[in-house]
Amino acid sequence: MIFATSDGTVLHYIREGTGEPLVFIHGLASNLKAWDPQFRYFRSLFDTLAYDCRGHGQSTVPEELTMEDHAKDLYELCSLFDKPVNLVGISMGGYIAQNLLIRHPETINKAV
Repeated sequence: MIFATSDGTVLHYIREGTGEPLVFIHGLASNLKAWDPQFRYFRSLFDTLAYDCRGHGQSTVPEELTMEDHAKDLYELCSLFDKPVNLVGISMGGYIAQNLLIRHPETINKAV
């Protein structure tokens, strides 16, 4: 287990593999475990990261929560890589990815 801090919120994530960065973003009321099959496969091809969005899984629950907060968290995690990342998001995760695309398009290589 690895934890990062974004504006005082502790984010739980896992990161494995080498190569191009690939980040998985789960949907509402889920956690990083939703991506287990994909994570296990892609970690052999990419530098793969999955995380618990704030308020989910092992990440802390803030008093207030906005999509901008989620996008800021994703930006912080993307900064762990030294190049633009490939994003895969579902449901709320797709919306978080869109928010990051609008705010920091330079951090993203591809988004699904």
